[in-house]
Amino acid sequence: MTGFKNIVATLYLKNGQAVKSASDMTVMGDVYNLCQLYNDSGIDKIIIFDLSTDDDEHEKNIHTIENINRNIDIKVCAGGNINRIEDVKKLLYAGCLQVIFNATKDSSLELANVASEKFGKDKILLSISNVDYIFKHQEEIEDTFHELLVLNIDIIDALENLTSTPYVVYMPQFDMDKIIDVMKRETLRGIAGEFINDPENDIMAIKTKLSDGGILVDNFTPDLKWSDLKLNSDGMVPVIVQDYRNEQVLMLAYMNEEAFNVTINSGRMTYWSRSRNELWTKGLTSGHLQYVKSLTADCDYDTILAKVSQVGAACHTGNRTCFFNNIVKKEYVEKNPLTVLESVYAVIVDRMKNPKEDSYTNAVMEKGIDEILKKSNGEELTIQLERNNEEKEIKLTPTKKESKSTGIYVASNTNGKDETQVLQVDKGSAAEKAGIKANDIIIKFNNEEIEGKADKLIQAIQNCKENNVEVEVKRDGENFTTNIELDLIPTYYLGINFKLAENNFTNNVYYAFFKTGDFLGSILENLKMLFTGKVGIDQMMGPVGISSVVSQTTGIADFLYMLAIISISLGFTNLLPIPALDGGKLLILLIEAIRRKPMKEELEIGIQMVGFIILISLSIFISYKDILRIF
Repeated sequence: MTGFKNIVATLYLKNGQAVKSASDMTVMGDVYNLCQLYNDSGIDKIIIFDLSTDDDEHEKNIHTIENINRNIDIKVCAGGNINRIEDVKKLLYAGCLQVIFNATKDSSLELANVASEKFGKDKILLSISNVDYIFKHQEEIEDTFHELLVLNIDIIDALENLTSTPYVVYMPQFDMDKIIDVMKRETLRGIAGEFINDPENDIMAIKTKLSDGGILVDNFTPDLKWSDLKLNSDGMVPVIVQDYRNEQVLMLAYMNEEAFNVTINSGRMTYWSRSRNELWTKGLTSGHLQYVKSLTADCDYDTILAKVSQVGAACHTGNRTCFFNNIVKKEYVEKNPLTVLESVYAVIVDRMKNPKEDSYTNAVMEKGIDEILKKSNGEELTIQLERNNEEKEIKLTPTKKESKSTGIYVASNTNGKDETQVLQVDKGSAAEKAGIKANDIIIKFNNEEIEGKADKLIQAIQNCKENNVEVEVKRDGENFTTNIELDLIPTYYLGINFKLAENNFTNNVYYAFFKTGDFLGSILENLKMLFTGKVGIDQMMGPVGISSVVSQTTGIADFLYMLAIISISLGFTNLLPIPALDGGKLLILLIEAIRRKPMKEELEIGIQMVGFIILISLSIFISYKDILRIF
């Protein structure tokens, strides 16, 4: 349902911790528990302000925001310390629905315009406290920002006369009558305030009062009344309680009409105790509250299924669930997604300890620590190591390093000229957005002469301190300049160097054996791409093209390496079941063995001739393409 007015909590982050306000650095307890409470208690949205003063603290806060978004269901918006378009990207990638710009910063409007065009207007908000700013930038604000966060309630009358942009207003104190009056404004989307941030406040009670005042809020409005349910002999209905995340059955209890109504109004599971003959809200004493996510009646209307967010244990024994005493059990395949994830983790650990052929985990492990770090996404890793014949376990967080990328692939001397030519431009890359195309010649990068050297261009990109750079390009004999907004690609490292195996004959043979296997795998993959149409036949390289590549090798080692690749490729290709090749002859022999009689000589000669003509035609075509590429 849409059109709800929102109750918005504001969270201030300092060094990854929640503090009371921008001016009060008092820590408010565990940030994740606080956000979970907001998530469960009826809060509709959280606005997070990053109070960091340097890049390291900024990264730490972003990491905290990312973890918050992983653990709660409600919307999260974030702002603070936004100085670059990369900061906007990081917050959105961290799971934030929207990013908030600060109107008091001179650079905000220009940067917000770029962000709005790049990520969409619906992702961009503005915090303001001065109506003069709206007056000066009225049109730009309406074009750039989806919503406003108004920090000064005294300006909302003037604000509404200047712009139709919807807004959330920060209220200085709790005044229910004033809140209801403000919430009735058409362009207002919600309220924030310190009283909302207070974990002790009953948000559902506030929503009930707002609903009674005619304000449309997201609270529980039952589709069924108590009178629609079929009661047992005690005038009650049994309630089966499940964890809403993993559907684990937690407990069974009973409701009467009073408990039903309190549950609906408060959003917290409330039951009737048959032993004590009184109303009780689950967890009110222990702190193990159950926040309602859904209530559903069964087909007979005589049982309620409650899905809840359970704080702590559901059972008085301290167990998560009351159902832990086995009677009988039959083995079965677990389908619960969370349990499945645990099972997958166990499999990964087992694959690491006991390698298995064709295992993805082992394939990643074989590629080394760099590939593993890519998969970690910069999160904390648990590493097992052996020291002095004793196994140890340590936790490390990979260091993040960002490398600059344009999204272009270049080569030097591709046309026999001293030029650096663009071979390919990645779709959606910085280069494509800047209008650079394949076959363009890069002349200058950030005012630095490239001089026809691809490695010089690559070095210039990585050494560039600015993210927005000017590039001089030649196309069809004419030079022009364009600006590229460089993409920042994160990589992660631990700072560990590994000692290679001893360089002896046995190890070299072992390495050569497995390297040959890698070559054969690459050949098979290329053939698969060819036959599936992912690459065209015009992208193949023949004798002329191979000669050109071999001529560019430097040193005897590179030359021998290239010869080895060519030899393996030729040997493998010759075994393919193609007429006129040895593989074709082997196929004929196999057919004769199955048929138990020789193939007619005329037929065999005909098949070999057809294969020979196809191979010669293919060779001529590929050589022709090679000549065009070189000259």
